[in-house]
Amino acid sequence: MFKQVSADSVLTDRMLASELRSAAALLIRRDLLQRKLWNTPTIFSVIRCLKLCEVPLSECCSYTSPCLIRRSQCKISGIADLGTFGLVVQGVFTIDGRKKFKEASPGRYENILRLDITDKKSFYWLLDGYLYITDPDLEAINIIAYFEDGVRFSGESCTCNDNGNQNGCANPLDEDFKCPQYLVESAKQMVYEKLGRFFKTSLADAVSNEIDEAR
Repeated sequence: MFKQVSADSVLTDRMLASELRSAAALLIRRDLLQRKLWNTPTIFSVIRCLKLCEVPLSECCSYTSPCLIRRSQCKISGIADLGTFGLVVQGVFTIDGRKKFKEASPGRYENILRLDITDKKSFYWLLDGYLYITDPDLEAINIIAYFEDGVRFSGESCTCNDNGNQNGCANPLDEDFKCPQYLVESAKQMVYEKLGRFFKTSLADAVSNEIDEAR
C-alpha cells in the first residue's frame, strides 16, 4: 500500500502487528466502556489451571483473623484496565466450571466477615498483580480476561510458564488477533492513516527503461 522512497524505510511484520494490535485495542476499549463486547468470546483469553498457594488473610488486608485464603503463585500482567470500570475480567471459575466467583476487594471482604455472611468462599480480587480466592480448599482456578498486550506471568515461585502461555520468540503475525470481525476494517484503516502520515508516496516511474527511477 505504501511505495517507500528509501530502502531504509522497512515496514516489518512485528511493527505492523504492533500497530494493528494497538489500533484494535483502542477500538475494543471504546466499546467496552460502552458496555459492549463483555459477553463475546472473541476478545477474551482463558487461563486454565492457574496454580494457587495458601496465604493468610492478613497478607492483603488488616482484618485480624486466623482464616486462610488462596493466592496465585504467579503475578498476572496485561489485563486491560478501564479505570473507573476496573479490570476487564469476564469471570473466575473453578476448574470444572461449576462455580463462578464474585468480584470483591479486600475492604469489601472485611465487611463480609464482620457481617458474618454464611458464604465466605465465593469471592476473588486482583491486588498487586496477584489473584486472590477466598476458598482455601482450591489448588487451581480458571480466569477469563481480556489481555491487551498478551498474557505475562512473573514471580519467584511462578511455574505458570510451563503451561505454554508465553512465547517471546513467536512471530506476532502467528499469534491470535483478538478483535471482533466488525472492528477489523476500522483497525486496518487506522493503521493505514497513521503510517500514511509518516511515509511519502513515491511517484511511479513512467519510463520503461528497466531502471527504477521512482521519486
